[in-house]
Amino acid sequence: MFSCSVNNVDNTSNNQITITQWNLINTSGGFAGVNDNFEIGDIIWVFNELTGSLTVINKNTDDMLQDGLDSGNYSYIFSENDSNLFLTVNDSIEFGLLTISEDTETFTLNQNVTLAGIAADGFIYTFEKMVIIID
Repeated sequence: MFSCSVNNVDNTSNNQITITQWNLINTSGGFAGVNDNFEIGDIIWVFNELTGSLTVINKNTDDMLQDGLDSGNYSYIFSENDSNLFLTVNDSIEFGLLTISEDTETFTLNQNVTLAGIAADGFIYTFEKMVIIID
C-alpha cells in the first residue's frame, strides 16, 4: 500500500534516494467544528515501513490549532477491517480510517470511523504528499 503512497525511502538505481513526506494541510471536524489549514512544511509525517516508526516534525506553535501529533518518533501499525485500513500510533492512539487518493496524492485520517465503530466528534486530518530526491 505504501510503496506507491506513503512509503518513505526508495533507493533508486542511479544512487538517488527518494523520501516521501506527508504534510498535514488541513484538520476539520471535532465538537467545535474546526477547519485549520497548515502550510506545506509546518507539520510533516514520515513513515518508515522497515522499522515501523513514524517521525513527526511539528513546527506549529499555535495551541488553538488541532495539529495531530507533537514532534517526535512514534511506533505505528496499520490494521485492516472489512477492506478498510486504520492507523494506530504507539499501540494505543487510533487515528481512525485511512483513505488514500492516488489521483491527488493525498490521504486522510478520519477519527469518526474507527475499529471500535462510528463516532460523531472526531477530527479529519488531510495530508499532501511531497517527494524529496537526494543525490
